[in-house]
Amino acid sequence: MKVFTCGMLKAYIECPSKYNLIYNEKIQIPTDDCYFKIGNEIHSLINYFYKGFDISKMTDLVYSDKYLYLKDLWDNFLNIRPDKLIKSEYSFNAKIGDNYLLTGRIDGLYKTGKSFVITDWKTGTDKLDINNDMQTMVYLYSLYILLKTSKKITKYDDLSIEYYFLKTKTIKKVTLNKDLFQKTEKTIISLLNKILSEKKYLKAFSADCKNCNYKNFCNQAYE
Repeated sequence: MKVFTCGMLKAYIECPSKYNLIYNEKIQIPTDDCYFKIGNEIHSLINYFYKGFDISKMTDLVYSDKYLYLKDLWDNFLNIRPDKLIKSEYSFNAKIGDNYLLTGRIDGLYKTGKSFVITDWKTGTDKLDINNDMQTMVYLYSLYILLKTSKKITKYDDLSIEYYFLKTKTIKKVTLNKDLFQKTEKTIISLLNKILSEKKYLKAFSADCKNCNYKNFCNQAYE
């Protein structure tokens, strides 16, 4: 059984050559991306908060001069957060037919009435098109399969995902329905089949190639 993550699918859509270098050739390039660092720090703090750990020393640091870049994100989280999660940093594995396994980790899951809501903390722009984002599709599709198999839900609209944009203190939501589920299943299976049948991993050159961290390893021509 072949195992795939949301990140793998997004990487292939972005550039098959880059996908090949990362996941087949196992080339990993270190990054000093400050936004990645901030995202990890705020996600860890939120996770400890929901798991009931004593985070007083950590929050003291958030309000110190050294970590003030986290202050607004943390304050905004406290203002818009769900009261309680039933899962935080929850890892999932969902089978697709007999050939594939989708695996990943959601930031959180809470229940309201008979419905379940996936939570995702975002530190970037709220301009993300969540309705057509691969993460939305993979998370809703995978969690629906798992929750339906365990008989915790019976209807598509018993599951939704909420994106919490901590920079702008906004929330965006997508609720699953039959059409979205079927469209997602078709899209994901088609993409997985394409990845496994791929032989050249080529993509037409674009302006993005000039700024790609993997351009020096790429077998395609760039200027």
